[in-house]
Amino acid sequence: MKNKELRICYLSNISCYIQSWVKFFIERGWEVHVISRHPERRKLHPRAKKYKLPINPYFAFPLHLFLIYKWIRKIRPILVHAQNMQAYGIYAAIRNVPLIIHEGGPEHMKTSKGLQRLLEIYAYKRADLITTEVEENKTVIAREYNIEEEKIISILWGVDLSIFHRNYSKEVHELRRKLNISPEDFVMIFTRRLTPFYGAEQNLYVLNEVKKEFPNVKLILFKHGVTPKYFKKIKWIINKLNLSNNVIIEDEVPREKIPIYLNLSDLALNLLEEDNGSSAIAEQMACGCIVLGTNCRGYRGRIINGKNGFLVEDRNDIKTIAEIIKKCIQDPSIKERFYKYNKRYVEKYENWTVQMQKMEKIYLDLIKR
Repeated sequence: MKNKELRICYLSNISCYIQSWVKFFIERGWEVHVISRHPERRKLHPRAKKYKLPINPYFAFPLHLFLIYKWIRKIRPILVHAQNMQAYGIYAAIRNVPLIIHEGGPEHMKTSKGLQRLLEIYAYKRADLITTEVEENKTVIAREYNIEEEKIISILWGVDLSIFHRNYSKEVHELRRKLNISPEDFVMIFTRRLTPFYGAEQNLYVLNEVKKEFPNVKLILFKHGVTPKYFKKIKWIINKLNLSNNVIIEDEVPREKIPIYLNLSDLALNLLEEDNGSSAIAEQMACGCIVLGTNCRGYRGRIINGKNGFLVEDRNDIKTIAEIIKKCIQDPSIKERFYKYNKRYVEKYENWTVQMQKMEKIYLDLIKR
């Protein structure tokens, strides 16, 4: 197929990951169009063509249906890829164009009902292919929406190993000095959104428990995705537990700076209710952090408990989690042993470039049908 015919339309929020997807496919010769509610939130590749859906609380659904139908008709893509069922998948199903829907959940299945559920069923049945990052999700999606599991594939998005790796010694030294962290301090990090779903409060209570035995332990948080009201609660908990000297709160930083923070850290906390194949833990692995997470779909199969990370059954079992961390503080060899395994694992199974090449092959195979 000639490059001029490689025209794809994404329907997606603009995360750092979609930013990378757009860049990758444009540099591979694709013409990329992006329809989004907030295309201005991150800078996309200059050759990407952007379309902004207006935010209208009263007529959003019919207005978005009309605009997406109109834009897709004008773009004439050979493929539409909706990156979120709940936000965009339903809209994408209105045009008779080869369609992929990425299922990033499936948390929304718990609350989806009535007309919303009927529209989701229609979109899934209309889709030519459904992608998910977690193998276990395939069975859940097929059962919930009565569709063939054969048209659902799992593919991890992967991690950019040109950015996420060790070898940031100079930058780490400067960051330690800026944050006033001693080389002897054990540092934990939480890179996810500061919300209840991601376990923000549990992190603080775990820190408080570890601090009783190791008073210089540190926890780095980022002011990311948090409402003013909830941030006020987080600050209140920090003060109540007397953790002001142990918690470092940074403003949201550019993605390319995250590897420096990960290189500085010893252990990454991922105490989520559920996760769905997030690249965050692969980024942590690639930079040498010990990964500690809940035993959920997104981590099983990637973390072997005690071999390359730690999994806990209950994120509210603060004492058990704290004991794992104390063990890591007392035995520094755990970090190096896990890193040797994780470096090989990430290079083999979660290399961004390789995974995107697989995604391109999926695209090309689909449009040849």
